[in-house]
Amino acid sequence: MPISLSEATHKLLSGEIQSWKSFGEIKAGQIHLSSPAARRLFHFLLSSDKAKVAAGSEELFSGLIAAWNNSSFDPALQQSATPLATGSDRWRLARVEATGFGGLNLVDGPLFVLAANRQNWCLEGQNGSGKTSIASAIIWALTGYRCRDQDGLVKDDGRRMPVFNDSGVQIGDWPPTVAYPPNALKLAGTAEAWVRLLFQDDHGSTAEAFRRLTAPPVGEPQFESRVDPALGTAPQLVETGLLMPTRLARIGFGEKSHSIYEAVKLLTGLDQLADIGEGAASFSHKAKRLLKYGSDKGIQGIETKLETALERAAEESRKAGFALTIAGKPEDKTYAQGLRELADSAATLAATHSRALQAEVAADINTANPEHRARIRSAVTAARGVLQQNVKGITLFEAWAALKAAHADSRISALSGILTTAQSQIGQAIAWDKRQGEDLRLRLKALAAQNFVAAGHEHEDADCPLCQSKLSLPHQRALAAELAALKAAADAAQRKLADACAAIEKEVRDAIPALLIPHFAALAAMQPRTSFEKAVRERFVEEAPFATVLTGMADFAAGTAAALTERMPGFNHADLEVPADVPATAVSVPC
Repeated sequence: MPISLSEATHKLLSGEIQSWKSFGEIKAGQIHLSSPAARRLFHFLLSSDKAKVAAGSEELFSGLIAAWNNSSFDPALQQSATPLATGSDRWRLARVEATGFGGLNLVDGPLFVLAANRQNWCLEGQNGSGKTSIASAIIWALTGYRCRDQDGLVKDDGRRMPVFNDSGVQIGDWPPTVAYPPNALKLAGTAEAWVRLLFQDDHGSTAEAFRRLTAPPVGEPQFESRVDPALGTAPQLVETGLLMPTRLARIGFGEKSHSIYEAVKLLTGLDQLADIGEGAASFSHKAKRLLKYGSDKGIQGIETKLETALERAAEESRKAGFALTIAGKPEDKTYAQGLRELADSAATLAATHSRALQAEVAADINTANPEHRARIRSAVTAARGVLQQNVKGITLFEAWAALKAAHADSRISALSGILTTAQSQIGQAIAWDKRQGEDLRLRLKALAAQNFVAAGHEHEDADCPLCQSKLSLPHQRALAAELAALKAAADAAQRKLADACAAIEKEVRDAIPALLIPHFAALAAMQPRTSFEKAVRERFVEEAPFATVLTGMADFAAGTAAALTERMPGFNHADLEVPADVPATAVSVPC
């Protein structure tokens, strides 16, 4: 049974087995593209330039790799949506319309119309009269290929090509598919052409094929195409009615004649499959350029990265308690499948952990989102840094550490006596301050008392320490008695309360270990239970990354802090009531 190009490609793209019988020196055989990746490669080669495919051109390498990696596409699904027709309905061409198509139209000229009326036509005319252009327009509308006399069918990419004048000077560019404009000025404009085909079957039903090319002066050309699916189920229409006649020009006669085998391949288009086979051999042969292309693109580096990634995966799996066994070598056919199965198994385990993780992070975090997972990793790294600091930097714990270290200082044991003395001194200073307020000359008297010398005998008068005269009068003798009484406490009597309090405070602070000085105010007002819980919450609950991402850890820290707080003993500061008549200066002294 004969094989047509459309039948062969449909079978191969569908994943079916295409077999053939022996013919002459050609042995019987079969081809089966069993994997989607193989079908994608075949689909790409079918749509590529045939000459480049047959030559195994390096220009195809990037497309081959892209097709292989496009795992979302399987040509078999596309083929199942458009099965080959098995009925006997005949679609025949009824009408051709074209605008701007080279060989049929003039730029800005009238619409080209050919009323074929479902009849068989034999086109006859001189060279350049448009016979090939009509066939090319029909093929182009249906397939996107153009017909060129000696080259056969070529894929139309719509790109603008250089245009030269009679002197060989380039005057612009223009896509060959579109009719050329009458002058060079119009070459700078947008080129546009379209073809519409109307088909009709034996029952009067109609189907349309339409294709438009728009090629702007700058940028990529744009195609618009609409081909009724009914026409795609009648490959014989295209194969025998259009494609075969256009291939006749490629079959040589006389000195250039082909063998019958080669001629049949050319006539049926099966030479395209032969070109793909020849190109595939070039791609895969070790002496060809594909392996060099891989080497130039850094395949050795990729292999190294793969090995490193697998080693890291094995290390991480051990940490996670996941058995990761990578069997075989990269060149083994089952190696890739084995890696995929391992990846699936790891993904299942990861999903389990992911569900557990989801319960430990903020509600707005989605563990299935790669960006959110990156946030979690960043948060874990930050949290690890916080936890490594432990309580370092928390003022409360630093104060407690200083208090613990100071407990062993001998000055702490002496501090109680110093405070008792300080309280007595404060009382005396307040009393002197009161007397100073009552007697504005008291400080002067105290200053004079420092140099006062009492009389040696009761019948003698003392000398005034200021004027050196005798204190003989009654009020002078009273002053002498007062100076004598002040002499013992002259220093305390003449000092201001602020100066006295400052001196007392210095004595107290000098007795406090240096470690406690920076934390003195905090310790003086601290309530251990509430301060502890507040400090823990500030560091491990209310700050990022715990409050923003790792909310499970924040909840754990909050619960632990609350439990520890309940176990801590209460502490009540001594509530000392200060009499209302005590000056404010004395109230602030830390004793």
